[in-house]
Amino acid sequence: KFLKFELDRYLSGRASDPEGELPLYRVEGQTYIHYRKGSVVMYALRDYLGVEVVNRALSRLVKEFSFKSQPYATTLDMLRLLREEAPQHDQLITDLFERITLFDLKTKGVDVAALNNGKYRVTLSVDAAKLEADEKGAETPIDFNDMVDVGIFTSSPSDSGFTDQNVLYLNKHAVNAATQTIEIIVDQVPTHVGIDPYNKLIDRNSNDNIYALPAEVLAAL
Repeated sequence: KFLKFELDRYLSGRASDPEGELPLYRVEGQTYIHYRKGSVVMYALRDYLGVEVVNRALSRLVKEFSFKSQPYATTLDMLRLLREEAPQHDQLITDLFERITLFDLKTKGVDVAALNNGKYRVTLSVDAAKLEADEKGAETPIDFNDMVDVGIFTSSPSDSGFTDQNVLYLNKHAVNAATQTIEIIVDQVPTHVGIDPYNKLIDRNSNDNIYALPAEVLAAL
């Protein structure tokens, strides 16, 4: 809920910014970027790199620049240390901090089939696109070949009573820009299935990430 709130506030802010949007590492007093987008980006950074890696990079930043005057630490120093600690995530760091990167993820449909062993095969159809925006908002499609969360649940993640007990499956899958299907086996009948269900990425419309299975489909299972 928190990430979706911050994401929606960021998207609203960028749509009405007369000064033009800057990438996160160059932000100049634009609160919708450093507060709203920053929240989503730092959570994604922690999720993809791991809390130990992020903490290690930040600890190195403090040790390198503490009790010094000029030159003061800048975002370039933080990004340098992040890349040293996680070189395999160079593209992700670029997308999160150095470009205005937008995702367009959608769960188009879901099919659930009961198997003879008591499990259920879930097949979801997804659309995925990735774009780079300039400071005026003009968007250009860019190559999409990223790891993205896919989740299967027994309740909507937005429900007030949602807990880890409602998570049947949550894992990252390699996703590209082509429409594709993803097949997963779970132990129980799901009610909600989606791509990037926790809003870790900057998605232009996060409302279509999760697909709620119709009541008649659930009844037939």
